Amino acid sequence: MAKCHANRTRHGVTHDCEFYDEVKDDPITDIGQPTWGYLSAYFPMREALLAGTASITEPMLIFQAGLETVVIPEAQDELCDKVNETHADLCRIEVFPNDFHEIFNELDRAVAVTKMLEFFDEALAAD
Repeated sequence: MAKCHANRTRHGVTHDCEFYDEVKDDPITDIGQPTWGYLSAYFPMREALLAGTASITEPMLIFQAGLETVVIPEAQDELCDKVNETHADLCRIEVFPNDFHEIFNELDRAVAVTKMLEFFDEALAAD
């Protein structure tokens, strides 16, 4: 699977080169890069989230990219494990081993959409 010629700091990276060519010059899709402000807000929020996992009562689905370069998959695992310590099977992780961070921009995005819709159907049926 070839990587497109994307600039990681502007538009991410995708295996769908046709999609990338459509959005690469669109200022609406130009998300920039993380700022110091973002990072200074992230770390306290992360600690608060991990400390409060017992209060999470709604089902969670986390999509995890196997070729992740933006977030730390182990942190996603840690969050999901902590939620499941209090509420068994409330959090689930779906791994897309050949995808980059922006899973919904990948070639197999239909699989991600299907998994998401199935998750919603399950969660709504449980209510």
